[in-house]
Amino acid sequence: MSKRKSFWSKIILESLMIIFSVFIALFINEWKNEKNEAKRTKLIVQNIKSEIQNNREILQNIIQYHEEIMDRLSLPSNRETIEEKFLKNGYFAIREIAPNGIIQEQFQNIAWTVAKEDKITNRIHLNESQVLFAVYEQQNVLKGTIKDIVSFLSSREVQRKELAHENVMVFRILMNELVGQEKVLETMCINALEIIKKRENKSA
Repeated sequence: MSKRKSFWSKIILESLMIIFSVFIALFINEWKNEKNEAKRTKLIVQNIKSEIQNNREILQNIIQYHEEIMDRLSLPSNRETIEEKFLKNGYFAIREIAPNGIIQEQFQNIAWTVAKEDKITNRIHLNESQVLFAVYEQQNVLKGTIKDIVSFLSSREVQRKELAHENVMVFRILMNELVGQEKVLETMCINALEIIKKRENKSA
C-alpha cells in the first residue's frame, strides 16, 4: 500500500513539476515578447520623432519663403499699376513672385506609415496617438492647399491681363491660407515632439 502511495506521490510531484515548468516557460516567453515589443515600439517612436523634426525644419524654411511671396503680392504703389507689377511681357510674373516655385521639399510620412502598419496606436497612449494623427493629417491639408495653388498658377486664366487684379487677390488669399496652415502645423510638431520627449523620459 505504501509502495502504491509512493508511486502516485511521485507521479503527482512530476506532473506538478512539468506544469510548473510549462508556466515558467510561458512566463519567460511572454516577458521576452513584451521586451521585444517595447524595443520595437521605442524604435518606431524614435523614427517618427526624427521624421517630425526633419519636417519641422522644412516647415521653418518654407514659412519664411512663403511670407516673402506674400510681401511680393502686396498691391502696387500709386505710380505703378497691377499690370505693370505683376505682368511681365504679357505673362503673369510667377517667377518673380515665387522664384523658387511654391515648395522645394516634400514632407515625409514614411515612419508614420510604417508605424500605422505595425499598429503602433495599440501600444501608445490615446493622447499620443491623437497628437501624431493630427500632425500628419495637417500635412495632408497643406499638400491639398499647395496642389490648389499649383493648379491655379497652371491655369490659362492666370495669364489674362483683364483678370490681373483678381488673380493677384486669389493668389494672395491662397498663400495666406497656406502660411496659416503651416504655422498651425509647426505648433502641432512642437507639441508632438514634446509628448515624445515626455515618453522617452518616462522610459529612461
